[in-house]
Amino acid sequence: MANGIASEAMVKSLAQADLLGFFGAAGLSPATVEKAIISFKESLGSQKSWGVNLIHAPGDQTLERALVALFLKHDVQRVSASAFMSTTTAVVVQYAATGLREGPDGAIIRKNFVFAKVSRPEIARIFLSPAPSDILDALVAEGALTSDEARLARKVPIAENITVEADSGGHTDNRPLTVILPLILSLREKLRTEFAYGNPIYIGAAGGLGTPEAVAASFAMGADCVLTGSVNQSTIEAGISSGVKSLLAKAKATDMVMAPSADMFEIGAKVQVLKSGTMFAIRAQKLFDLYQRHTSFSDIPEDQPKRIEKDIFNASLSEFWDETRKFWEKRNAKEVERALKNPRYQMALTFR
Repeated sequence: MANGIASEAMVKSLAQADLLGFFGAAGLSPATVEKAIISFKESLGSQKSWGVNLIHAPGDQTLERALVALFLKHDVQRVSASAFMSTTTAVVVQYAATGLREGPDGAIIRKNFVFAKVSRPEIARIFLSPAPSDILDALVAEGALTSDEARLARKVPIAENITVEADSGGHTDNRPLTVILPLILSLREKLRTEFAYGNPIYIGAAGGLGTPEAVAASFAMGADCVLTGSVNQSTIEAGISSGVKSLLAKAKATDMVMAPSADMFEIGAKVQVLKSGTMFAIRAQKLFDLYQRHTSFSDIPEDQPKRIEKDIFNASLSEFWDETRKFWEKRNAKEVERALKNPRYQMALTFR
């Protein structure tokens, strides 16, 4: 869960219970993520299992590279890759292939494990297939992989752990688990035969798993494991306010709605959020509609800025852009440079 909602405390508590948790790194700075990684290494060591999330950032590839560099630097051996939409990036391939070696019996042994979260068979196919040769060749040429690692990467899937994400909170295609899980279980068998893989491939289930009955149903359908997310937001360890936990505790199954996603705002991607007790979805859609119709702040009709300043930003557009600029100057100054040259991108950054 992004922005540290899947907190250090949650990951450590899960590890102590011999469960695997992934730190919610999405939306956090590399410095914050590195601090958490060091804390996990110091308190959990190599005796307990833990991991970190890597979310696809189509608008900020430097962030993906920075996070993978941290994972390799600190020997993070489990990464949950989420929200990848079409192709895997070189950094995911680099992470997965680093440390590949052959055992005495010829079996390929992994050092790093990618847990790919997918909701479409075409994305599952990418992760269940060996890394593309052109990406491997490029990584070898730049010294990011050895020739032996690249050779072995051609014989194994990018990920041997797939999490099938059905209708869930956050990024979702709203797929029913009863439809999407069997499809990807079948795809696993097909590709395992096609590529003659020697190691097992594990398929897990996620999305809407908030009760013991739902978890049992996932295993009955053939899942090898389950991944819970939204339900964990109500735990003591969740890095989220008590006010939000109170809203979630009162929410009914129908109190959800799809809303524009901040991290993939420009392409119109949506996430599932709480509707009851919040105005987020309505306000987010308003900002996305304005972005679609106009090319800059000055292009928006005169009556609209006053409404969003009062109802959404609680500040003038210029003041809110100033806050946005300060945020990105600390995070990635190139984004500010791009926004100052492109008024529509400036609007997008502010609305995001």
